[in-house]
Amino acid sequence: MKLSTKLLLSYLAVAFLVLLVGASSYLLNSQIKDSLIGDSQRSISEIQRLSNLEFNLQNSLLFTRNYLFELSREVDADPAQVHLKSRNMESTARDHLNRFIVNLDSIRTDIPASYKLDTELSSHYGQLIRYTDSLATSFDLYRSLIFELFELEDEVDLQEEMFNTTIEPYFRTTLLVILDQFRRAQEETVDSQMSILRSEAERNTRIIIIITLVVFIVASLIAYLIYHSIARPLNHLTLATEEIGSGNLSKRIQIGTSDELEQLGESFNKMAENLNKSMVSREYVNNIIQSMGDMLVVTDQSFEIKLINRSITETLNYQDDELTGKKIWSLINEKDIELIKRNLASSREKRSFEAKYKTKEGGEIPVIISYSFLEGNSGEEEGIVFVASNITAQKEAEEKVSRSLKEKEVLLAEIHHRVKNNLAVISGLLEMQVWNLPEDDKSIGPLKESQLRIHSIALVHELLYQSETLAEIKLDQYINKLLHAIQQMHNNKDQLIDVVTELDPVRLTIQKAIPASLLLNELVVNSYKHAFNGLVDGQIDVILNQTNGHVELVVQDNGVGLPDDFDPMKQSSLGMTLIKTLVQQIEADFKVGVREDIASGARFSVVFEEG
Repeated sequence: MKLSTKLLLSYLAVAFLVLLVGASSYLLNSQIKDSLIGDSQRSISEIQRLSNLEFNLQNSLLFTRNYLFELSREVDADPAQVHLKSRNMESTARDHLNRFIVNLDSIRTDIPASYKLDTELSSHYGQLIRYTDSLATSFDLYRSLIFELFELEDEVDLQEEMFNTTIEPYFRTTLLVILDQFRRAQEETVDSQMSILRSEAERNTRIIIIITLVVFIVASLIAYLIYHSIARPLNHLTLATEEIGSGNLSKRIQIGTSDELEQLGESFNKMAENLNKSMVSREYVNNIIQSMGDMLVVTDQSFEIKLINRSITETLNYQDDELTGKKIWSLINEKDIELIKRNLASSREKRSFEAKYKTKEGGEIPVIISYSFLEGNSGEEEGIVFVASNITAQKEAEEKVSRSLKEKEVLLAEIHHRVKNNLAVISGLLEMQVWNLPEDDKSIGPLKESQLRIHSIALVHELLYQSETLAEIKLDQYINKLLHAIQQMHNNKDQLIDVVTELDPVRLTIQKAIPASLLLNELVVNSYKHAFNGLVDGQIDVILNQTNGHVELVVQDNGVGLPDDFDPMKQSSLGMTLIKTLVQQIEADFKVGVREDIASGARFSVVFEEG
């Protein structure tokens, strides 16, 4: 198995184990959290309803007492007012009695069915049921007594005696006692629920700890196996290469693994075998250096030249003994010396940069310099190797290409400018023709439309020779200029037509720009001509957006809309014929319909690739 595969599989295994721990923790904790939230909400609701019971019960007694008070007022009081107030007290007391029944029924019916199945809560559940039954029975008696009291309306003394001797004592000695017992039973039920939740939380914590320990042990085992499968071959490879490096070229490396380390060992074996067959002499190495086409300079740590090759002497016109002992800075242009020093100080890795070498006569040669540090057997730095490639021919070629491109850009700009001027002349001729025709001449409209089409093409060439690249135009800027020209051409004092734009920045080549501009011209002109017949105002929206390599151009209005049987493919007018031709030319998707936002008007959409 390859080393990369081992590492990848081990990483995936550890990641899966971590995911397992995280998922287990999340699921177990979520279960406890959901149970805690549910029980808390249910307990709060039950406490609230129990408070409502006590509130309704207290108010029923209070308003019954107020009812008796109103009946027992002095004789000289207004009988009608006394009767009205007593009826209000009676109505309120009855209302609280009814509310008590509603709250008690909701408590009895809203006890979770799961309590019946839970053995730890079954006794509490039975106790709650018994208290609610007892409270309901006692309350029925209490309510019947109050209703009986209300029926003795003409016997105030008997009502007072019945309230003081029967109803109020029964309320305090029976109903309040049962209600208090019910509250304590409810609190015991909540405590039991919390105890169960704590037990479940502790159990889940123990499960998570066990899972974590198991995952840790498995991950440690995987790490040990990977370490053992990599560290042992690496140690063996290190010892063998040290022997080969010390001169024992007969040493061979045996890894015994089917991975990159074994391939590396085999490469070392081949290297040792080749070195053993033929040792390279210093003279052979020096011949290689002198034969290099690039200029090579070897210096010590103080940048004093120790070795140069033949390319240096031939290119810079120096003799061998003229450079020996000098600093390398004597070969480099003064402006580049500080740059090279900064690079040498900031990075010990091999780097390349552009500079200029000086010839013996003072001339300059552009070069690409790369450097690397020489290290001895013990690892200390012994010097620096500078290799420079002469790029004079490359620089001259780049300059020639740059001049040629500049000339072509000027020529293209002039061509676009002249095309624009020629189209402007044609547009002017059409304008003159319009001037020479009577105002009611039917040919004025087609002439103006042709003039607009010519103007749209001329505007493309104008933007091209004004652009930086001469190859693309900014379509959003072009649309604004074209719409301005169309508005001026179709200005009508009897109609107020607004044009609203929503344009993304889009660039198009001339191959797509001219058809797109003509399409936009035809669609906007059609809206002006047909969308607002019989209307005094209107709005044309032009939308341009670009997504996923496609450009969408939308022209929509809030006018009278299209006929029900309108089919653009069956129209034979010049404008629609031109639109169909342009759509085919740029391979666009052309759609016609009703505006969706106002469910009226017309909407034309053209989608094509931006390339």
